[in-house]
Amino acid sequence: MLTSIKKPERYAGIILENSRVTVVELTHNTDGYALTAAGSYESQMNFDNPSVFSGPDVRGHEKHFGAELKNAFRQFGVAATRLSFGMNTGMLMLQTIPMDSSLDDAGRKEQALWELRQFTDDCTPSSHAMVTHTLMTDESAHVAQMVVVGVRKSCVSFLKNTTALLKGTLHILDVQHFCAENALMVNYPGLSEHRTLMIGMDETVLTASTIVDGASVDVQIRPFTGDDTRMLFDFTRSSQAEQIFLHGSGASFQTCESLKRSLDIPVALIDPFKAVVLPASLNGLADIKARRHEFTAAVGLAMRTE
Repeated sequence: MLTSIKKPERYAGIILENSRVTVVELTHNTDGYALTAAGSYESQMNFDNPSVFSGPDVRGHEKHFGAELKNAFRQFGVAATRLSFGMNTGMLMLQTIPMDSSLDDAGRKEQALWELRQFTDDCTPSSHAMVTHTLMTDESAHVAQMVVVGVRKSCVSFLKNTTALLKGTLHILDVQHFCAENALMVNYPGLSEHRTLMIGMDETVLTASTIVDGASVDVQIRPFTGDDTRMLFDFTRSSQAEQIFLHGSGASFQTCESLKRSLDIPVALIDPFKAVVLPASLNGLADIKARRHEFTAAVGLAMRTE
């Protein structure tokens, strides 16, 4: 929901997915959101490679990425100085785990650090930033289902420095999938009426959220070959979903139709622009509409003002 806005303000959401960079700029005004720029390009960097963010060449990498973004902003027509970045799961650790619900902040961080060390053996409290979020709690069993996210601090510094080179402000740093969740919630306000499965698809990874009463209660990540429909069926059955929404570069209308026939429940590509005004004069509008589900995470990120 939009907060009180005295004058139109622009926010840019930038999604990093392997070497793909997707940019969306939204203008926030008293009437809602308007799309003012959108586009994507292939970077010369692979953001899943940790060496991009550290080592003797890191300043050169920052300058190169800054130059790429500056060129893309010029091409797409981006003018925002509030820049937010969404990271794909290859750039970080994301796991859903059970925790003792009686643990305090220090206890949760200790367990999160242990989980992160199973994911990457060079992890220390000084090398990674960690965040935990409660999905749901079973009070009778004293167990909380938690999402644990760990990201290299060198990656955070890289994005801060790149933003500074563009004379902008780093506004939000989040996980791509959670950015897409926000777009789904804003564009589909009746979501809470049905148990929903939201699936993000790219060439290598499938990420799924089960959403109940308008809130995510489970998040799962699996390697994905791009044609393993059995995995999609398994996700749907285990989630007991009543409807499915797909997004991402690996999603397609054909996948939706295949799932509809096999599962006999509503399946659709997310339209992240349902709650957004799309000016007819916008540069590249036809292409943006044709690939709208690929912009889901970037739109959800650009919608945020907190």
